[in-house]
Amino acid sequence: MPVIAVIISASFLVLFFWLILKLNAKTIIKSWDAYTILADELKIPLTKPEITLFKYPLPYLSGTYKNHTVNIRCEQRGSGKNRYYINVLTVKVNTTADSSTIRIYREGFFSKIGKSLGMQDIQVGYDEFDKTFILKSSAPDLAAKVFDNKMCDVFINNKHNLQADLIYQNTVIAYSLTGHLNAARAAQYREVTEIAMQLAANIEKHTGR
Repeated sequence: MPVIAVIISASFLVLFFWLILKLNAKTIIKSWDAYTILADELKIPLTKPEITLFKYPLPYLSGTYKNHTVNIRCEQRGSGKNRYYINVLTVKVNTTADSSTIRIYREGFFSKIGKSLGMQDIQVGYDEFDKTFILKSSAPDLAAKVFDNKMCDVFINNKHNLQADLIYQNTVIAYSLTGHLNAARAAQYREVTEIAMQLAANIEKHTGR
């Protein structure tokens, strides 16, 4: 192969990888911007790190909101062509040791919840809620108490914000979606955080602090 052809090929490869690095850095910067919006609204301190083509740490915020420990972090899963990102929201419930599990998701949404072992379907007797959501729990009595009419209304009024399972397990409420956060998704996570706060309060009410 002529030397000029080798140089041109190498140049294209360098340009290709440079563009990929630049795109990754730009995406991470936008994600940090979304986390900054969340942090400001939740009044949780957040320091945005320096981001370069070769160094772009994934966004993460941790702090206290309404007397609950809140964590939101971006995690990389898989590798190579199978690599993807997921944003995980967790809210610590201020209760004593509790082995109960409660999972809720919208009717019709694809979910692995149906395969959960030791979980029972819960009908709370609120028709609109029962038609809109699927509620499963290892502690049916607790779930029925937690999802009173007021709590059911919270979920019904915010069903458009719940795009994935909301899970209570090991005294932690968790919610996650794949993909990087942007301004729109940051607003959604903000609303889900409020839902989790109200759910945490009801769990605390019925399990003890």
